[in-house]
Amino acid sequence: MKRNYCLSLVLLALFGMSAPCSASVVDTENVLSSQSTQQTKKITGKVIDVNGESIIGASILVKGSGTGAVTDINGRFSVEAATGSTLEVSFVGYKNQNAVIGNQVDYIITLQDDTQTLSEVVVTAMGIKKRA
Repeated sequence: MKRNYCLSLVLLALFGMSAPCSASVVDTENVLSSQSTQQTKKITGKVIDVNGESIIGASILVKGSGTGAVTDINGRFSVEAATGSTLEVSFVGYKNQNAVIGNQVDYIITLQDDTQTLSEVVVTAMGIKKRA
């Protein structure tokens, strides 16, 4: 958890101590057709780990739209998405989690630890000279 806390502090320093931000990429050819066929709504939620602790700086992406957000210091996020679209939540050290948007507007998303063991570790020291 200490590793995640340190990484979160670095992310907060890079992105600032502001509320969740959102970004979107606009494809001018598909803007009119996608907006006219799908009604978007404000989706809010919280990202936690298996112990119930908030995950700071997790990425939330609405698949296929280019819209996304980053969780704040309380693990909360807010993003615009259409019913039926998929949220992809990711964070370093955890498995990605997908959530399909239904009728509800508030989601609690739990990320599972991504523990992988290395079969072999090789440490080398090249070019190190000891002076007398």
